[in-house]
Amino acid sequence: MITANPLPGQLWTILMGLLAGAVCGAVYDVLRETCLAVGRRWLELLLDALFSILVAGILFVLVTGVAQMRLRGFMPLSMLAGGLIWNVTAGRLLRWLLKKCGGMVKAVGVILHRVCIRIASCLCKHGKKKGK
Repeated sequence: MITANPLPGQLWTILMGLLAGAVCGAVYDVLRETCLAVGRRWLELLLDALFSILVAGILFVLVTGVAQMRLRGFMPLSMLAGGLIWNVTAGRLLRWLLKKCGGMVKAVGVILHRVCIRIASCLCKHGKKKGK
């Protein structure tokens, strides 16, 4: 009886878990900087829920696709390790870039808000003149 070596399949699953964890780390960094730039509590709750659904979906895909419907203990651990590796390597650069861009995004948001207020006030004045 010839048995197949399970190591390549497990190694593939671990690598996919590491990659999925890194992707989750990158998405988390982008969502976190978005929340910090906007500063709204409801947006933070919404993006946290979106992130949780994303992580659950990725874990589901790993279980059903890569691991053939077998949840192994190392799969969530490999996702965690991928997230940690992301955090200490490329994540630092991405967070730095997002902080720099976050200031620009916030400034553009403030400018757009002021423009909208001016347009609205002009429209209100025009409506009052028309009513007289």
